[in-house]
Amino acid sequence: PPQFHAVAMGLTHRQRVTRISDAWYASPAMNIAYTSIEDLEAASDEQRLYRVNILHLMTPERQRSMHYWAFISRDFALQDAEITAQQLAGALKAFNEDRDALQWIEELDTKEGRPSRLTEASFSSDRGSLAMRKIIKQLADAESK
Repeated sequence: PPQFHAVAMGLTHRQRVTRISDAWYASPAMNIAYTSIEDLEAASDEQRLYRVNILHLMTPERQRSMHYWAFISRDFALQDAEITAQQLAGALKAFNEDRDALQWIEELDTKEGRPSRLTEASFSSDRGSLAMRKIIKQLADAESK
């Protein structure tokens, strides 16, 4: 399993797991995602299935700003404050990296007051968000007609 999850789930000594990640958009302003990890080496008295849920909520503030909330829950180590702190720190690190990257891209895109010729790089894991962006664009185009 990925180190971030392996540490929290106590699976750093495991080599074989099944990991499933899924995400869906309930609306353009709400994304729901989860990761489940099944420990294929678990003994009969050990937890075998672990789940982490993430809820993203967004609402525009102005043309180039928005409010963004993220909620994370898990079904393991619920009373372990150290795991909670580790998960929070990891999530904040990832979200702050995303924020910094988006701000940098925005600065490049509006440098000297003219649009740049930035191109987008997408990966297979982006498939869901790309499909949702296509739907949002179709809805916006239909609304502007």
